[in-house]
Amino acid sequence: MHYKVLKYKYILFVLATCVSIIFHTCKKDEPVNPFDDPDLQPPEEVDFVETLDPNGFAYLHKYIFKPTCSNSGCHDGTFEPDFRTIYSAYNTLVYHSVIQNDPGNTFEYRVLPGNSALSVLHERLINIIPNSSGKMPLSVDPGSDWYQKKASYIQNITNWINNGAIDIYGNAPSIGNLQPSIIGVVAFYGGNIVQPYARINGSDSPIGVFANTVVDVWFAVSDDETAASQMQFNQYKLHTSPYNFLDNYTGALQIESPIIEDDLWGNPVSFTHKASINVSAYPVGTYLYVRAFVQDASHLLPVELPNDGSSTLMLTYFTLKII
Repeated sequence: MHYKVLKYKYILFVLATCVSIIFHTCKKDEPVNPFDDPDLQPPEEVDFVETLDPNGFAYLHKYIFKPTCSNSGCHDGTFEPDFRTIYSAYNTLVYHSVIQNDPGNTFEYRVLPGNSALSVLHERLINIIPNSSGKMPLSVDPGSDWYQKKASYIQNITNWINNGAIDIYGNAPSIGNLQPSIIGVVAFYGGNIVQPYARINGSDSPIGVFANTVVDVWFAVSDDETAASQMQFNQYKLHTSPYNFLDNYTGALQIESPIIEDDLWGNPVSFTHKASINVSAYPVGTYLYVRAFVQDASHLLPVELPNDGSSTLMLTYFTLKII
């Protein structure tokens, strides 16, 4: 009898052990959140240094058009020019036909690249056109420094127009439908869309990403006529040098359900294009420069964003640093 009891206990022990093994074998491992690492430290706080070119459109939108001209009931989308976003501002200014002219019909465009004297934007800032609402801006919201810096701001706008009214990527405009633009870049640990990687030294510095991982880089694509989901060409390239991207395309940009994150200027926008990049081949400290290629329905070739003519700011904004 004693032998039988021991035998049954042994069998029960073996069964319990097997069940335990099966349970632990089948149990899914909990995903590791890399941001839980106790060794991670927040980015060091640094004094802000403006890196935007005062004669470039990104600077003009940030310091003039957005805070001074897009106030409620004015150029806030109520009527054109639309200064709410950098893309809508550029699109409704450059080579955009005027609605209200002077008695001599002097002006054809709001902004004529290379000629501030024939750009009605410039004229509205310095003179009163007869039968118009007056000299711009008609009113200034609290927080705008227009009155303190009016002379320098007008000179910045003049310089931008006379230098060709180039866009934020260094591209010269042409009459007709504009090329697509990318107005935001964010990155996440692969498969994650909750907590983006931080930029290592402020909003216009590279994104710090963990080594030996897959990184999902998301792009916010904007165009004046073609929806982001309808872009006809979606590719990207990687390089360890900021220039001369002569190699073949690295991979395809996948069009995903939109996520909402901040663009370059801190405005929430839709991000639709995603590149999943395995960075395990790159050692810690490597800078990875990313370029996107998208094509709208009105152009025969894709546009490269950024490109060799883009400012250092824009090249840096599209950069990953392996940490």
